[in-house]
Amino acid sequence: MTQRSRGRRLISSFPRLEYALRLLKWRVFHALEKAYARYLKPGRVLGDPYEVVYISPSWVRNKAYAPKHIDKPGEVTGLVLDGDWDRDVGAVSDFTIVKAARDRFRDDKRWEDTEYFAALRDRMRDGEAPYGMKTDDDLQEHLGYIESLCESIRTKGYRRQSQMPIDANGKFPRDEREVVVHINRHGQYNFAGGRRRLAIALALGIEKIPVKVNIRHKEWESFRHEVLREADRKGGRVTQPIVHPDLSFVDSKHDDGRLEMMLSDLQGRTGRLLDIGCEWGYFCHRFEEAGFDCTAVERNIKPAYFLRKFRRALHRRFEIVNASIFDLQGTLSYDVVLALNIFHHFLKTKEHHRLLIDLLNRLDTDIMYFGPHNTGEAQMKGAYRNLDHGDFVNLITENSVLCNQKLLGHSRDGRPLYKIWRAAEGRAE
Repeated sequence: MTQRSRGRRLISSFPRLEYALRLLKWRVFHALEKAYARYLKPGRVLGDPYEVVYISPSWVRNKAYAPKHIDKPGEVTGLVLDGDWDRDVGAVSDFTIVKAARDRFRDDKRWEDTEYFAALRDRMRDGEAPYGMKTDDDLQEHLGYIESLCESIRTKGYRRQSQMPIDANGKFPRDEREVVVHINRHGQYNFAGGRRRLAIALALGIEKIPVKVNIRHKEWESFRHEVLREADRKGGRVTQPIVHPDLSFVDSKHDDGRLEMMLSDLQGRTGRLLDIGCEWGYFCHRFEEAGFDCTAVERNIKPAYFLRKFRRALHRRFEIVNASIFDLQGTLSYDVVLALNIFHHFLKTKEHHRLLIDLLNRLDTDIMYFGPHNTGEAQMKGAYRNLDHGDFVNLITENSVLCNQKLLGHSRDGRPLYKIWRAAEGRAE
């Protein structure tokens, strides 16, 4: 045994010291990396600045008043700007058209009873011409247009600009352009243009709408470069798909169909979900979208950093536990537990094997989705135990309240996915 390996073994015998050293190393290297990105400018925006992406309209919560030196911030594309421009915001929910669309299309109120109608009429009486309107007939025509736009979206779906009818001049009508957004320093989408279409999408509960990104904050663009550097360290691909649409061009190793298998099996069921070893949180994002209250457990510092970034960017609510699953004390009560390609790490030493058995005995859950490892993996050489798929599933059922099992299927790369669940009477004998 080398002196280096002896030192590692000594440190690993003191978990708190080991964690403190890992945290210090992470903070030092991360600070240097961010400084590099800050002073050696990233250059042009990553990806195609003209790409139209699909996002949830509920993510667009604020209007960002872009820098005053940008003449028409809703009509520029691909800018990366530093500064505090993204802090000057107003709530989208306060837009009179957003309130009016909700009142009209969700609550079936008359336009005349909305704040939007009153505001437009008052502006016209004061001599203004909002949207070019000067008369009551103009106002009724304007409201009729919004009605027809809503009816089109309701009956034909929310279509992209390229799918809309062309006007007599051979151009798309100004009002039919895509919703335009900026992205702030945290990766959150801020409104920039197209408020009527956004208002209708919010009122109708549309899941995804096409948007065009105009301005990105420099801090967010630097983070995007940080994600790419992390992908480069892993051979050009991150482990799981990235849920943020502004990084959808980053390849992942495992876009493998397991999510679809699990959601299909659950048949609309929701509840509390525990994701053990969640990496960057792909499954927590997707299960929260499906209605679950999720807890993401990730021991390692770097993945937890990206996990927090993406949670904030997309306004998620799931809880993050940056600790070992073994640090959670007492009975762990969840409706669903995800143990996807994580438990084999607990077979490598006798102590971790003991902790795994203890964890299984403390789980109070109805369903576990379990992804086992490949026994031929190099990382399992010299492991305390190296169980095949069947024996590993049996280990779980013999030490938990879960007593039924079945193979749900295989991911596209051939990895099996098991469902292990509790019988109505509880623990199997």
